[in-house]
Amino acid sequence: MSNDGGQPSDVLEGQWKSQVDELAKMEKIHDQYIVKLKELTALQESCQKAVKHQNYLMGNLRELISK
Repeated sequence: MSNDGGQPSDVLEGQWKSQVDELAKMEKIHDQYIVKLKELTALQESCQKAVKHQNYLMGNLRELISK
């Protein structure tokens, strides 16, 4: 613990403020993460739906070819 010549309570108060500031930054990053995760999940669901539909169409085509 560095001592900048201030009172111990001043040092502790400064360190506490630093921790609070870091937590606020982390919360903002987490909020951004949640937004991106929701976007990614929606995109994955859309892709899965498209692949499933493509498989359905290919199955229909396979049936027509085999007749």
